[in-house]
Amino acid sequence: GGSLEDLWSFNEEQVVRAVADSPIPIISGVGHETDFTLVDFASDVRAPTPTGAAVLAVPDKQDLKSIIQEFDLRLNRIANLMLNDCRMNIKEVSYTLQHLSPQNHIRQDSLRLDEISRRLEVSTHSHLALRRANLERVQAHMMAIDPSAVLERGYALVYNHDRVLIDSISKTDVQEQLDIRLKDGWVSSEVKAIKKNGSEK
Repeated sequence: GGSLEDLWSFNEEQVVRAVADSPIPIISGVGHETDFTLVDFASDVRAPTPTGAAVLAVPDKQDLKSIIQEFDLRLNRIANLMLNDCRMNIKEVSYTLQHLSPQNHIRQDSLRLDEISRRLEVSTHSHLALRRANLERVQAHMMAIDPSAVLERGYALVYNHDRVLIDSISKTDVQEQLDIRLKDGWVSSEVKAIKKNGSEK
């Protein structure tokens, strides 16, 4: 600050050009708020007072701390976003590798093979059960018409000497030798008489 004469050196061309050409940023704080010099217009920033120039040149510590904290928060957010993106990419790549891996194909094929084997086993059991039931019905029918079953109920089968089954008295004669089959063996017999409807032959 001071009188116009005191501040005149800041209006000299050499000083003004030096300030304008300076590669270093310059804050002018010449005089008081109402005092203006050419240096004020050539400098990068004009402060109203020397004290104001000092404030502009040296930022407030608390302001710097707040700015640093804000930058720190932003960096943390950006880092977390990048880490999350990396995690997602890793998960996607891992899933793709697992899905396309030979082990996964082998596991899937093994599961399909197990399912086919299970279905085949069920189908085979069902088919065998049906065949077994049909066989049992056939066996029951065969037993029903089996002459041996008839013999078990106390009946006999009569054959002539040629082992031809005799099913009528018209197929035999008196004194003919007959073989009679019972449930537990054979008996030979001779025809003594033939009776039909109350008459004797």
